[in-house]
Amino acid sequence: MRNYIIIFALLLANLSAHSQKDSTYKMRNSIYFELLGNAGLYSFNYEKAISNQQKNHFNLRIGASYLWWSAAKTPVFVIEPIYLRGTKNHFMEFSLGLTILNRESVLESKIDANKQVRLNILPRIGYRYQPDKKNWLFRIGLLPILFTENQLVVSKGLNSSFLPILAFSIGKQL
Repeated sequence: MRNYIIIFALLLANLSAHSQKDSTYKMRNSIYFELLGNAGLYSFNYEKAISNQQKNHFNLRIGASYLWWSAAKTPVFVIEPIYLRGTKNHFMEFSLGLTILNRESVLESKIDANKQVRLNILPRIGYRYQPDKKNWLFRIGLLPILFTENQLVVSKGLNSSFLPILAFSIGKQL
């Protein structure tokens, strides 16, 4: 996981190292629905364009979901800084999403008063189609997740297994 954080930090450093230039493409704010992403089954999201440069864009996403089945009734929140690289309509996405949820009700059967909130960091690499002249967008991304003994882990574990999740998003530019 530390390698993902280092790579993401280098990408952000590259973004801020370039001087601010007017771009032929201005990334816009957007709202979208995501299926099988950081929040689990689904999420509703708002994304704010923070920095627009010639080929580099930096956005911040916030999202929310609610897990409704009996074993997991809990709200889920996502905060995700997103680095986009590309021109015109096609962009590569790199991000580290922070997912916030009620730990006890989703993954553990024992109630632990000291661990009511779970924070998961999920990296993403993906593709975004966001045409400049139209008001819609499409995203697809791969989120690599590690599980150890039926629990998500951030660091490498001895008995861990890898589960790649393919997330899909469709939405509207504002």
